[in-house]
Amino acid sequence: MEKRYFRERVEILAATTGQNDLKYKVEKPLRIYYFEEVVVENKTHDFTLIRYGTISFGDFHQYEEQQNPLAATLYPWEPETPLRVFDTETLLARCTGVTAGDVLVMEVAGYYITITKPVELEKIEKEAER
Repeated sequence: MEKRYFRERVEILAATTGQNDLKYKVEKPLRIYYFEEVVVENKTHDFTLIRYGTISFGDFHQYEEQQNPLAATLYPWEPETPLRVFDTETLLARCTGVTAGDVLVMEVAGYYITITKPVELEKIEKEAER
């Protein structure tokens, strides 16, 4: 399995008042993403809170938070070990206390690996061929 590095950006160009979610959805099947850095910025106004986490099977799992972020300031989160996100999950930065019309940005960096086939499946297929 080979590591492939990536850096991507998610934006909300006109946020709504209150809570807005910046989402990075892992949509490629058989890929496991490892996030080494997540950076959030509200380019327009100060706000109340950033919560970093994942959505897995409909539930939000919070890993970190930043209180009272200022406008036009980068707020990085660098997990101690890369955060592993599977193809059924979504990385999320939940921004609370946002003003209508704000511009929110999330930049993510890390790497992914592509799984060709699970080992157990390969064994089953080989036995079926006999």
